[in-house]
Amino acid sequence: MTLLRKYHKYVGPSQFGAILGLDEFQSCDDLRDEIENGYIPISNTKTQYGNDYESIALYYYQKIHHVTIEHPKFAVDPHNPRIGGICDGLLDVRTGIEVKCHTKESNLLQSIHPRYLVQLAGYLYLYQRDKWILISNIFNSNQTLKKCQTFEVTWDQVKSQWEQEWYPKIVEFVTSVKWAKDSSNKI
Repeated sequence: MTLLRKYHKYVGPSQFGAILGLDEFQSCDDLRDEIENGYIPISNTKTQYGNDYESIALYYYQKIHHVTIEHPKFAVDPHNPRIGGICDGLLDVRTGIEVKCHTKESNLLQSIHPRYLVQLAGYLYLYQRDKWILISNIFNSNQTLKKCQTFEVTWDQVKSQWEQEWYPKIVEFVTSVKWAKDSSNKI
């Protein structure tokens, strides 16, 4: 059985932490290797759990806060076509939302980890929003919400660091990578 290699067309907010050395699960060099040489997608239990429970977390957020969450479209940086991503949801013209679902209660966020902060800043930038909400969730075995922590980050809180530090380093990384030919996206 031959496993098909995939190729990145973009780097997105979930990868910005790796680029900036803030991600304990992936290094900048590992990400560069994935982009330049392709990768074989592997889903682990925690990643699959997060994917499976994301829609449930969004459902509960809507019910608790009496809001409607819009399914977003993929956003591309107007200044660099190799930077793009799709967020978990949009609440309104000013606000977006990011969901984290954890398998263990001890993983419920008590504060925003720097890798998540740069992810939220990336979405704030790409979607031109003023505020982003991060929800960290734990579920019971019957898929009901057990606990939820909510955090808010505004563009004003991250704008200076984004513009002066994070974004320039992300652009530097993106322009230094040798994008695999199979990943060309008419760029």
